[in-house]
Amino acid sequence: MVPIADGRTQRPDARCATAPVASGVGGTPQSMLDAFLVTVVRLAGARAGAVRALTPEGDKLRLVAAWGLPEDVLAREALIGPCGVCGDALNGDDVRVADSASPCGTLAVDSFFEQVCTGTVAVPLEFKGRSVGVFTLFFDGVHSLRGEVIHLLRPVGQLFGLALENARLERENLQSSLVHERQTIAGELHDSLAQSLTFVRMRMPLLQDAIAQQDTPRAQKYCQDVNDELGSANRRMRELITHFRAGMDSQGLHRALEQMADTFYERTGVALEFDCRIPQLRLPAEVEVQTFHILQEALANVRRHSGARRAWLRVERDGPDVVFSVHDDGRGFARPAPASRRAARTSFGLEIMRERAQAIGARVAFDNPPAGGARVVVRVPAGDPPAGEVHHG
Repeated sequence: MVPIADGRTQRPDARCATAPVASGVGGTPQSMLDAFLVTVVRLAGARAGAVRALTPEGDKLRLVAAWGLPEDVLAREALIGPCGVCGDALNGDDVRVADSASPCGTLAVDSFFEQVCTGTVAVPLEFKGRSVGVFTLFFDGVHSLRGEVIHLLRPVGQLFGLALENARLERENLQSSLVHERQTIAGELHDSLAQSLTFVRMRMPLLQDAIAQQDTPRAQKYCQDVNDELGSANRRMRELITHFRAGMDSQGLHRALEQMADTFYERTGVALEFDCRIPQLRLPAEVEVQTFHILQEALANVRRHSGARRAWLRVERDGPDVVFSVHDDGRGFARPAPASRRAARTSFGLEIMRERAQAIGARVAFDNPPAGGARVVVRVPAGDPPAGEVHHG
């Protein structure tokens, strides 16, 4: 228990927002919600406060932030029904005040609310006219609660409602990102292993038949087919592990591309020339990460499918866009007509690049230039260039 200025105590528990207000600046929506709660409780002169979000089903209130409540109360208040003043505030459109815990069956049987916090103020939380939760303040008694404080609590509730919605959107975005990454990994596994395993499975009955017929040349051929495909699958699996382990250099995209270019020939046998015409290349963190993986996939295609001996990676400005291009001197992209295994793998990689580009508002194009080879061009919106920056052309 840590004493605070007025002699009361606060519990330094992760489920109570006891962090200083400054810690919420620039943090997550949840951290800002916690810090804001501490500020409002102190300014209102309350003993404790809680923010509850309405569950998706609309029949329960889930505790999402609290300050000043004992640990045992937090456990009981984690998920409750909308009763008493909280239910009145949720179903109405105004601040509700109660001078005792008796209207709420849950609070009335709790000694903390009978002996310490006997007054309650419940504020409806709304977002675009829709009820999203309740903000509750607990007082020694509401008889000394000033009218101007109650008047200010309604806009405070609207701000809490916005904070709750932002926290919900952040959770949904995180879940969406995880689903997308899982789909990407699943697609890569399908591309790297499932087709090879299917090929091996189809060859095994033929091998068994050749062995049964004592047809040694045919058996040796099928054995070699299986061995070659397993070796290919093993190489692709190692590439996949390397791909998903690879992270962005802490110094940013420019440095990450430099490092990838420096080791490309050693890893692939393809000479890669890196030409960055934007010395101070800076993009938002998520944009840099997705762009890095797009270019990583483009260069992986150069190694796997192109038969190239040389490749070029260029970064330049073209108006409001930063343009990344990967060009090689290989055989070019396969025409869509024959559905070969090589073409299917390449096509899947291109689709992954399209999805990553779409996620950051970028555009990606694939073509076979007249001079030969294949080319991938990624255009990332970046706003107007700073003065003195080198432009495309």
